[in-house]
Amino acid sequence: TLANTTGNAITDKVEAEAEAEAEVEVEVEVEADVEAEAEAEQYNDKAANIVNAPIETHTKAPPARNESSPIDFSTLDTLRSLQQPGQPDIVRKIIRTYLDEAPPLLKKLVAAETAHDTEALYQAAHALKSSSFNVGARELALHCKKLESIGRDDSTAGVTPLMCVIERTYRKSAAQLQQELDRNNEQRIAR
Repeated sequence: TLANTTGNAITDKVEAEAEAEAEVEVEVEVEADVEAEAEAEQYNDKAANIVNAPIETHTKAPPARNESSPIDFSTLDTLRSLQQPGQPDIVRKIIRTYLDEAPPLLKKLVAAETAHDTEALYQAAHALKSSSFNVGARELALHCKKLESIGRDDSTAGVTPLMCVIERTYRKSAAQLQQELDRNNEQRIAR
């Protein structure tokens, strides 16, 4: 799995940094939660389509590595520092794996929410949280951590608005990661 690929040390370091920043982001999260509640009714109608739409990479998304990016590129840079000469690009492999594995996890979250299956909710949120931390999708990982906690507490209270936030944040993160892959491809071709 993706978590095993990068090792627990990186995940632990990133999680610790993210938790420290989480306290500062409480105000922003409250705003996002209010916004998410307004979207909750619309979400129920479109839940089945969360991961079916293509990721839009040709729109005017923020350029790679800008400050408002949903991706913490220092995580990818740390992974890049582990690259062995002559070996396949580790960052490309990890990003591709994430982009392949995250949509089924999102579908599992939707199915778990629909079935009110808190154990399945916990498991899918945990897996998505871990893999999101591994690619630097810290905001998404923090939201998944909240969802994981809800599932662990055998509750479904507040799940729908949080799922809206997770879906929106995943789309931004996936688009940014795809841009990073595209940027790396362009750099390899230029060499």
